[in-house]
Amino acid sequence: MTNIFEENYPHMSPVWSRIFPIQSERAEGSYIYGEDGKKYLDFTCGIGVTNTGHCHPKVVAAIREQAGMFLHAQANIVVHKPMMQLIEELRKIVPPSIDGFFFSNSGAEAVEGALKLARNATGRQSVIVFSGSFHGRTAGTMALTTSKTAYKMGPQLLTSGVYVAPYPYAYRLGMSEERASAYAQIRELLDSQSYKDFKREFAEWIDSQGWETSDQTEKQRKRLGKEVRSVAHKLLESQDKRVLELGEGADQDDPAAMHRLRIE
Repeated sequence: MTNIFEENYPHMSPVWSRIFPIQSERAEGSYIYGEDGKKYLDFTCGIGVTNTGHCHPKVVAAIREQAGMFLHAQANIVVHKPMMQLIEELRKIVPPSIDGFFFSNSGAEAVEGALKLARNATGRQSVIVFSGSFHGRTAGTMALTTSKTAYKMGPQLLTSGVYVAPYPYAYRLGMSEERASAYAQIRELLDSQSYKDFKREFAEWIDSQGWETSDQTEKQRKRLGKEVRSVAHKLLESQDKRVLELGEGADQDDPAAMHRLRIE
């Protein structure tokens, strides 16, 4: 084995961290093979990309065939047969109302495209994301990402109009399913984070869907408020550079006014 890894790895951008410093040589099926001959079972699946396994013979054959005909056909320059075939297959499985398709190079680009489309189609500019979510590292998707505070450190000129709702993960919150669902009610988000126009628009949209935003009684709401403090601390244990600040004079029976989070 040469020293190519030791000599060049330190020059890679530290943006992506790696748990296992595997010097991979090849992959096949469910396994990655290192230069040292070790065999590793790959649970990442290329982050959901290689669903047929690494180097599936049919996939490899299709790539080789296409590479010999047209290596890079930019979609806004040429229209090529494989793209038309993909659209044809998609039309067979999606509802007729979905009649337009946009292909992108990455998940972040797809999310940015969806965000742009939704804002243009609805005329509404605000977006709700879940706490703990990851959407990408581009400027737009960084504003939507809440899984790590480190992703937003430094570049602060991010997309506005993003509101974060707690995800009702009962196990992580240490609650029953019922209490976790109550804790993550959208109405709390509207009361604590949003401005009036967005609150009105979202409430109108909820009504148009025939959904109920909350079925809590006042007694349940007060009981929930008493649990928020301990739950907030549990959430903070998994977040770096984040502290809990209790608002001055906050009503401890009101989850919306009970606490706020500040990034250090």
